[in-house]
Amino acid sequence: MRWLAVTTALLALAVAACTPSGGGTAGFDTSATSDTLPPPASGPPVQLAQYCDQYTQVACGAATSCRCFDSLGGDAALCEGFMGQRCQSEVTDWVATGAVNFDATRAGQCLAAMRRIVADCALDEGDIRLFVASHCEDFLTGARRAGEPCDGSDECVEPLSCRGEVCVTLPAPGQPCREGECADDAFCDTAAVCRAQVGAGGTCAGEGDACRGDLYCDTRSDTCQLYIASGQPCGHERWACDDDLYCSDDTDLCAPYPGVGQPCADGACADGHYCAASVCRRSAAVGAACDDDAACVSDNCDDGVCAAGDSDDICAAL
Repeated sequence: MRWLAVTTALLALAVAACTPSGGGTAGFDTSATSDTLPPPASGPPVQLAQYCDQYTQVACGAATSCRCFDSLGGDAALCEGFMGQRCQSEVTDWVATGAVNFDATRAGQCLAAMRRIVADCALDEGDIRLFVASHCEDFLTGARRAGEPCDGSDECVEPLSCRGEVCVTLPAPGQPCREGECADDAFCDTAAVCRAQVGAGGTCAGEGDACRGDLYCDTRSDTCQLYIASGQPCGHERWACDDDLYCSDDTDLCAPYPGVGQPCADGACADGHYCAASVCRRSAAVGAACDDDAACVSDNCDDGVCAAGDSDDICAAL
């Protein structure tokens, strides 16, 4: 969606900023599925007429408390004017065109999530998962039906897509691919024909998109297989271990990221831990003594004490 609402800005920034750094897991998984997401944030419904005011309060309140104006310039009044105008244009006015529908329940959950996300002036993997679970990407939904004009697929009723400025149904299995695209749960094969994605054991030779989303293409057999479980060989596809697992260089087996007292896995440790002198240690809470940013849950060691999270990511997003 194209609206401002700290929403897509927060997620895009968090994804770009999250790279292996010696603490936590080796990079963030942004392909969260419904069974890995937390419950959505709890908040009362927010009607369209009140949404932009509340959004602006959250965004500019965070910019103030995280001291964003120190580095970005401006002040709270300037922030409120800018954010309010953008939100009016990209949410309220867009809904008024009839191109999208506004869901008050989801909007309330998203605002509640945003308040939690910005509270510590830092972004982490849990924030991304809460963001997705709380409908921050889909409290606006497309309202245009098949054959109606559109400026983008966000304006089309799912599962329609906007092609040639018209909402259309993407081709189903057995039909020629349109611009290399097919309907959900289908892929465009090498003959430019849509085929249904295949399940475990199905053939995927040379066609990486052939497998369902919960499967990967095993190059040894050219078949779709479940992501590799703990204790199973992974030398053939080192990236294909299941969630929260890595492929051990020592054993070529998938294993959980190491915890307290265990040797670090290529500099990475289980969530809530960090790597020091090649050994995983538990990350310290705000207020605890520290000698390095990585030693703190907040990833911010200030004068030997774990301080609140680094606000740079939040400020850039805001």
